[in-house]
Amino acid sequence: MSNSRNIADSAPVINFIDGVTSNVQTQLDAKATYPSQSGNNEKFLTTNGSAVSWADLPASGGVFTATASGAIASGDKIVVNTDGTISAVTGSAVQNSVTTTNYMTGNGSLDNAVGYDTTNDRVIVAYSRDGVGVKARAGTVATDGTVSWGTEVTVESGNSSEVVIAFDEAQSKFVIAFRDSSSYGKARPAIVDPSNNSITLGTAVVFNSITHGTDGIQMTYDSDQNHIAVMSNNTSQQRGELRSFQLSGSGVNTAINVSAVNTGIYANINYINIAYDRDTSQIVIFYSNVGASSAARANAGSWTGTGTSGYYNFTQGETTLDSGSTSQQALCYDPISKQVVAFWINGSNQSQARCIKAASTNVISLGTQLSINDYMLQPKAVYNSFKQYIVLVFRDYTGGISSFGALRTFSVTGTTITATPTYIFQSSTWGQVNNIGYDPDNNYTLAGNYNPVTGNGDLAALKIAFTDTNLSNTRWIGVSNAAYANGVSAEIKTRGSVITNSTFKDIDTILGTQATADTAASATAAISY
Repeated sequence: MSNSRNIADSAPVINFIDGVTSNVQTQLDAKATYPSQSGNNEKFLTTNGSAVSWADLPASGGVFTATASGAIASGDKIVVNTDGTISAVTGSAVQNSVTTTNYMTGNGSLDNAVGYDTTNDRVIVAYSRDGVGVKARAGTVATDGTVSWGTEVTVESGNSSEVVIAFDEAQSKFVIAFRDSSSYGKARPAIVDPSNNSITLGTAVVFNSITHGTDGIQMTYDSDQNHIAVMSNNTSQQRGELRSFQLSGSGVNTAINVSAVNTGIYANINYINIAYDRDTSQIVIFYSNVGASSAARANAGSWTGTGTSGYYNFTQGETTLDSGSTSQQALCYDPISKQVVAFWINGSNQSQARCIKAASTNVISLGTQLSINDYMLQPKAVYNSFKQYIVLVFRDYTGGISSFGALRTFSVTGTTITATPTYIFQSSTWGQVNNIGYDPDNNYTLAGNYNPVTGNGDLAALKIAFTDTNLSNTRWIGVSNAAYANGVSAEIKTRGSVITNSTFKDIDTILGTQATADTAASATAAISY
């Protein structure tokens, strides 16, 4: 009879299974134990001969060691020089492409807001039209920047303003918010059908039945709570108010559930802006404090509670970025530096920029202030995830002569901000913009505006290239993962290669980033990236 077949056998006998010559439990106990898999995604097991542990995957191609020629910052793209030293890629900004596509004809287009559906790869534009309320339409962005639009829908029939838009990443739905004909804060869900670019509208909700001022509504997505945070300007009680929009239902039955109002904000504010610090899970708000001579101030809050009974709690006081009279604010989160970058105009009509960092205790620390000098009206910022910099679109009013459409890009190292020169993409009056979007598939910054010459609403698909003066297929190495001073030995993680005489997205594809360009076949040819 088999040792494992008779249930009445004693435990020592049962522990012997057919074909096994020793105690099974003893064999199992002798096997090696392995560390937990939790929190070790994309790592591999290694051993020192006696113990097993997880380790990070090495960079493909290994490590290249050479002497730095010139300072190298962490994250710099690296080339090898003819003398064997290595240097960071250098270059300058040049015009790449600006494509304008009309989304509205006649009757004026005000409060233009643009969002991008990263699930379905669709752009959506919401705007108010003279005398006919809030409209919206969705479209597909082509590789050349042109847009194929779906049918326009009416979001609100009454006169409205302060139109803004935000995308709920978890539910792949938009929320369009605005000030209605009663000057109340109102919002409505919008769902894009990628098959025909049509928009289905959910149930509208009044989220604040109190008078709102101009520049009085802004939204951002809270990726930890998976809801949209909305900041509004309550002019009746002279304070800023922060709530969340929590979506439920589907299609025309999609509803917005509004949370309780925040605690801890009592300032009379204007030019409000809002961003979410995904590093510390904090909401950062930035504004002009009317009661403090319009000083530029910031505050940070964290989510407390659950569902609609939850709220954003601001436990610390305001932090002053500029004590003078300020206006024209903008705000953007940089996920690489993990800093929120603030932009504003000071009392001398010069634009400024500064990093804001919110700690888990709502305490704010500030970086070095950068004076930009341009007179930037209605600046709006978005993060370019491929290029890894912030794009700021604005009306250039430098010298008080024009309001041309312009942009600049901003990079952050630590808490220090550097800027490229201003690029004018529209040499005629650029209209009001409330939100701008970013298309990561085609690397376009998307901005809608009213064209006073034609009376139309136009969407500008913007792309700026950087011409590299020292990059070629024979010199590319990889990326620096640390900072090195001039003349010291530097270790560079080698990554990928450059394809000669081939056209592909470009060199940044190797880095998980993207732009459009052809690779160069010689050491002297420039490569845009």
